[in-house]
Amino acid sequence: MPTASAKTLPPAEPSTATRWSRRAVVRAGLTAAGALLVAACAPTRSLTPGRPTRSGATSGSTPPQATAVATEDGTPKPLPLTTPTARPVETRAAVAQSSASRATGRTVGALGREYRAYPEVSGTVQFAHVWDGPRIALVEGWIADLAAISPSIKVESDPGDAASARERLVTALAAGSPPNAVMLKADGIAYFADRGALLALEPLLDRDGIADGWFAPPERASRSWDGHLYGLPQTTDGAQHLLFVNLGLLERIGVDPARPIRTWQDLDALVEPAARAGLLVLDPGRIPVGMTAHQVWTYANGGRYWDEDLRKIGWTEPAGIQAAEWLLQVVKRQAEEYEQVRSSGDPRAPFSVAEWAADRYVCSINGAGWFFELQQQGQRLRYAAYEIPRNGLNPASRGETPTTGGWTLAIPKSARDQEAAWEWLKLATVSESACAAAERQRRPSPLAGCDARANLETAQPFWPAIEASLAKSVAVPASPMQPQLEQVYRQMQDDVLTARLAPADALEVAARDAQQLLDDWQAKRKRP
Repeated sequence: MPTASAKTLPPAEPSTATRWSRRAVVRAGLTAAGALLVAACAPTRSLTPGRPTRSGATSGSTPPQATAVATEDGTPKPLPLTTPTARPVETRAAVAQSSASRATGRTVGALGREYRAYPEVSGTVQFAHVWDGPRIALVEGWIADLAAISPSIKVESDPGDAASARERLVTALAAGSPPNAVMLKADGIAYFADRGALLALEPLLDRDGIADGWFAPPERASRSWDGHLYGLPQTTDGAQHLLFVNLGLLERIGVDPARPIRTWQDLDALVEPAARAGLLVLDPGRIPVGMTAHQVWTYANGGRYWDEDLRKIGWTEPAGIQAAEWLLQVVKRQAEEYEQVRSSGDPRAPFSVAEWAADRYVCSINGAGWFFELQQQGQRLRYAAYEIPRNGLNPASRGETPTTGGWTLAIPKSARDQEAAWEWLKLATVSESACAAAERQRRPSPLAGCDARANLETAQPFWPAIEASLAKSVAVPASPMQPQLEQVYRQMQDDVLTARLAPADALEVAARDAQQLLDDWQAKRKRP
């Protein structure tokens, strides 16, 4: 098997000390990000729409109607639901033993729906994911639930940091040994699918009775490329950018913690009282994975990064320039230079709970999933959460937030034990176990019906902010060019925050390079 270079994907975050040459990125064009790192390795064992490991099955057969698990005599038997504390180990073992003795192939229920599961499937699932910290317990619960259905499948949990998830898969694919179940941000789907790296899932969804309506259309769209679905949603596209405010620090600086923060100007008003108390309001560079602060604040200001057809860069429009100028003045008003405002953590990721609990920053931008981490690791923190602030001086600013898609589970084409991996994907995304994990975190779920069952309107005290953010989420079209475009606009933001270039100049220089990338890609695309 031919080998491929592991350097097909440029580093996602050039540091200030080792800046990438934008012209080098442009010259590389599709060559750098587009080398066919996975086409060199043919699929080891591809899933087919037919029933796995059992002869005589009919492809696309309609699953029998059952509320959960069909026993040998056809009587519906509810599937026990596991959360990290919901079922003792001995009960799980008994369920697994019972599952092994029953007839193969059955339906599993979720929210009044059923999908086909195959308990006879065996193999090992290498689950490469980013559910570290308190969410490891959730993964352990899924593993126990899968064992109750498919006792011959072993799951190996391999957590990693969110910012490097895409690069981890590039390296594994280039080495010829990718995990067979991977967790990616949806903005990586186009990059990998365009290079033949991921398994298209529609035939398997049809075979196992998982209908289009189980996920909202935007959730499916963000996991698709070129007309095919390559991943199943595990978190929602929206509610990724909320403003978290430390109420204790507001009291310390003499600001009424009951007063909401709705606009950029409200944030500006915190700078002076925070400075008097030796505090900072915000590190404007820290933002949830997959975005930059400038991108988020541009959308909040009514702007766009590019058009729907990925033909024209849009961040040099007035909304983008205003966002860049505001970010720079946030830095300048807090300190002389960005290095005095910059936090010490990964610049590509939002604050961890420990960082925010150090009581240096009054505010932080994070997603709806952070509530669970704060509940588990930041019990002493008193906080409020609001939708992203808008620019009160711009009538077109509505506080919209961009999204290139939430976390996604996919199967690499060249991975082994794909049948086992598919059983895992179904369990972790469309089952009662998936719904319970979202409910436990009090976060919105991409699976239809989960939010209502969890009664988040009353169970989640910050649901109004989450719901408003979901309603104002704007899908940012992703393409196979995403890694290179990120290189350009991350460097652009660094130029703005460090005042290396004036905001309008930094945006203009970067826009020329990004436009060249888009033009080259569009010119080389295959047309029908």
